[in-house]
Amino acid sequence: MEFQLVGVVNAVNIANFYNGVILADSVGLGKSFMASAVIEEFLYGKHPTWIVNNEKEPAVLLILPPSIISQWEELLIGRMDEDIKNRLSNKEKIKPLSDYFLKDNFKRLIKKQENNKTYEIYDENGEKILGKISFLSLGIFQNMKEGEIRRLAEEYDLFVIDESHKYRNKNTNRWKNVRILQKKSDNFPNRFMLLTATPLNNSINDIFNIIRLFVDDTFAPFRIKGIPITDLIKRYRDLKRELEKRDDDKIRKNLRRVATEIKQKVLDEIMVLRTRKYIMEQFKDLKVNGKPLVFKDPKPYALDYSPFYTKDYQSLIDLIGRKLDSILFEYTKLYGTRFVVFEEESVDEEEEKRHYIEIADLFKLLLGKRLESGIYPFETTLRRIYEKEKIFYEIFKTQMSGILSEKSLRDTIKDAVERAKIKKELEEVLEEYTVEEEDEETWFDRVVRILLEYADDLKEEGKQYSNIELLRLGLERVLDNLETDLKITDEIIQELDKLKEKSNAKPEAFWIDLEHKQERIVPKGIGNYKTLGMIPRKEEDIINLPIFCYHNDPKLESLKQ
Repeated sequence: MEFQLVGVVNAVNIANFYNGVILADSVGLGKSFMASAVIEEFLYGKHPTWIVNNEKEPAVLLILPPSIISQWEELLIGRMDEDIKNRLSNKEKIKPLSDYFLKDNFKRLIKKQENNKTYEIYDENGEKILGKISFLSLGIFQNMKEGEIRRLAEEYDLFVIDESHKYRNKNTNRWKNVRILQKKSDNFPNRFMLLTATPLNNSINDIFNIIRLFVDDTFAPFRIKGIPITDLIKRYRDLKRELEKRDDDKIRKNLRRVATEIKQKVLDEIMVLRTRKYIMEQFKDLKVNGKPLVFKDPKPYALDYSPFYTKDYQSLIDLIGRKLDSILFEYTKLYGTRFVVFEEESVDEEEEKRHYIEIADLFKLLLGKRLESGIYPFETTLRRIYEKEKIFYEIFKTQMSGILSEKSLRDTIKDAVERAKIKKELEEVLEEYTVEEEDEETWFDRVVRILLEYADDLKEEGKQYSNIELLRLGLERVLDNLETDLKITDEIIQELDKLKEKSNAKPEAFWIDLEHKQERIVPKGIGNYKTLGMIPRKEEDIINLPIFCYHNDPKLESLKQ
C-alpha cells in the first residue's frame, strides 16, 4: 500500500543516517511488511553502503521470539508444507510458493538447528547467490557469549529485531549483546530495524535505552543535527526526581514540556510512527481491491461468565484455588538454575536492581494465564507438566540404586531433562516473562546444593554420611515431592474429567491404543469422551493430546450471547 511504501522510504532514510530505525506504526499497519520490503531491497543490492565492501554478499539476521519465527519465514522464504520442509532439509535449491517477498527467488536451507536457521537467497534462475537470511530466537541470542556475538557482528550487516520493547532494560544480557552488534571490528557500522507496537507505553528511560541499541554513546548523528539528546534526557530525569520529592504543578508542567520536546526532537527523528487516524487523514484516496480503505473501530463487549459457572465448574475453580500453590513443580528444580528479573531502572540510574525467581513460580504464573484463557488451554498445559514430572519420578525411582557417584547422578538428571524436553519448554516461558538465566553457578552445582539442603533436613543426627549418600538422601526428598506433585495434579485432572462431554459412539481402536500407550496422561476410558481431533504436536511435546469438549464451557457459552 502507498502508506507502507512511504514508511519504507522513511525507514531507509533514517537507517542511512542513524544506522538504525524504530518501526512503531500502530498494530495492523504492516510493520513486518515494511521491514520485509527493506530486507528484499537490501538483498537486491539497493543499499550498497550498508555493506563493508563490494565482495561481501548481503547478510540479514532476524532476532525473534520463537513463536513468530514461522510467520517471518512465510513472509521471506515462502509457505512451508511438509514437501517443502523435506526438500529444504535435503539442501535442495527450490522456489517455495509465496504471496509476499522474494517470491521469484530460489532459496536453500544451509543451517537448521532448533530456532536457528539460515537460508541462502538466489536470483530467479537459481544461479547467482544474492545473500543470506538467518532466523534466530531471542532465547538463544541472549545466552550467547561475547565471542559468539562479535562473530555475528562480522558476519551480518542488517539486524532485524521484532518486539524490541523486550530490550528496554540496559542491565539484561539481550541489551548488552545487541550493543556489541553495533560495529564490525574495523568500526564499520551495522544497520538495525527495531519493531515495536508499544513505544509510547514505555518510559523515557526505556525509549532512550532502545535508541542506544543502534546509536553509540557519542550520539554523533544527533549532535551533527544539533539535537541535544543527552541534555534533554538529563533535564527529564532531574524534573522527574524533583517531582518525586514534592508534588508541584509547575514541575509537572515543565516535565510535560520536556517530554514533548524529546518526542519532537528525538523520537520523530528515529521512529516511523503512524496511527490509523494519521493514515486516514494523509492518504484519503487510498483503496484496497478497488474499495476505499476503512479502519473499523473495535466494538467492546462486556462478557459475564457467572451465569455459566455450574456447580462442577465452581468445584474445579475452588480446587485449583486450594491446590495450585501446593504444587512444587519439583522437576523444574532439577534443570538446575534460577532466573533473574530486572526491576525498572530508577530515574537516578543507580546500581542495577534485580531479584531472583524460581522456575516453579513462572509455571504457576503460566497456569494462571492459561486458566484465564479457558479450561482447555489450562488442561493441556497441566497435562504436559504432569507427564514431564512423571518421567522424572519414574527415572529416579528405577535408577536410584545405580547412582553411586556424582557422574552417575549428573548423567541420570541429564537423561531426565532430555527425555522430558524441558529446555525448549523453559525457553518459551522465559521469553514470555522477559527474564534471564542466572549464570553465577553451573546447573549441576546448583542441583547438588539443592540436594544437600534437602539431605540436611533428613539426615540422622550423629550418623556419618559420604557425599554421594547425602545426595541420594536428597533425591529421596525429590521423589517425595514429585509424588506429591503428581497426586495433586491428578486430583485436578480428575475434576477436569467431570466437565467433559461423554461420547455415545463406540471407542475407536486409535483412542484405545493411545490410552494404552500413554497410561495416565490420557484419561482412563478416553473413548468415552467426545473429541474433535488432536492438537498439533509441538517440539517440546512428549505426548499427543486430543481436543476435548466440555459441558457448557463458560467461555464458549458467554461468546454465544
